[in-house]
Amino acid sequence: MPDLLGLGPKRLQTANSLEAEIRRRHFWACYAMHAHTAEKSSHFEAKGNVLTLPLPWCDKDFDDGVCRRPQISLSSGENESSIYPSLIKATTFW
Repeated sequence: MPDLLGLGPKRLQTANSLEAEIRRRHFWACYAMHAHTAEKSSHFEAKGNVLTLPLPWCDKDFDDGVCRRPQISLSSGENESSIYPSLIKATTFW
């Protein structure tokens, strides 16, 4: 899925641009929908590049169009005060 949204090359996965952030937000929206609509018999878990893909920026950074904080991912273990990254992290425990 990341490749389909233009997140395949490493530079786009970690790019600090608004365009890359919008692509990542599209991916994370699909990720969250899939996690909540997966059949009960299927096992859904984050794997591979998904673990290192940056989570969405906080709202202030998104409004400004640039991320001024270190980017966090599912594997980084850091917490974000914004609701969207917190929602994404919560789906991994669902």
